[in-house]
Amino acid sequence: MPLSATLGRLLWDVPTRASHGTNVRMDRVLPAGEELLPTPESAVVWLTGFPAGSAPWLLERAAALLTTGERSGAERMRLPEARSEFLLGRALLRSLLARRLGCSAGAVPLEAIPQHKPRLMPGSGPIEFNLSHAGGRIAIAMTQGVSVGVDIEAIDPEVEFMEIAGSHFAAAERSVLVRAREDCRARCFFRLWTRKEAVVKAAGDGLTLPLDGFDVSPALPEELSLVIDSLECGMGSWYVRDVPAEGQFTAAIALAKPGMLVHRVVLDEQNVASLFQAGTAFSQVRVA
Repeated sequence: MPLSATLGRLLWDVPTRASHGTNVRMDRVLPAGEELLPTPESAVVWLTGFPAGSAPWLLERAAALLTTGERSGAERMRLPEARSEFLLGRALLRSLLARRLGCSAGAVPLEAIPQHKPRLMPGSGPIEFNLSHAGGRIAIAMTQGVSVGVDIEAIDPEVEFMEIAGSHFAAAERSVLVRAREDCRARCFFRLWTRKEAVVKAAGDGLTLPLDGFDVSPALPEELSLVIDSLECGMGSWYVRDVPAEGQFTAAIALAKPGMLVHRVVLDEQNVASLFQAGTAFSQVRVA
């Protein structure tokens, strides 16, 4: 079967800067064979989802792309859902990086440093990336030389979010949550939470950064906004933006550079399977 028949259609949003300074989405179709790549002025977020009990053949194909150490780590995970998310997320990350480094997925030189986010080995190029998964959804963010963090969460109304906010949110964030309509409060909490997690992951030192020490509530969904260091904990400047996520999920990206465009790419199962195949190329992409 030709690649164009197996690949499906990729959905992605292209926010572009209009004359009045806000982000606008444009609809267009990428020419055959063209692929969306991060640039010094733009980031890309890939989103995909896998239902419980994903096809065993896809999990087997994902596992084949990982290192022995990564496969061993997956086998030690007790929950099947967590194991599947790890296998698929890490294989997708390796596949996307391999396309930019010109190597096989298994040869991507990932470096894991305790208490810090994964990164490429020194000398591998200016690519920065981050990975998140929750509830069968996976989000991968990538930039060209700009520190980045991404987070995705399933909205769970049963979570004691007011109690969590009381000990982990800045005062301004707690105020936003209290003022939210009761039927929207859970979504509001997770929207703020994903922003905070994205900032922590972008900074790369999550164990030392106090969650109540910075305020992400000024950020708007339409544009990147500055994170406020409310406790002056020396975290530097970070810019956060919500990433549209389908269904009962929220997602956000944090970047070390202001004014960047954020492109969203939605991959279906066929897209992911094709990425797992060595030497594949995108055929047709439609902008959402």
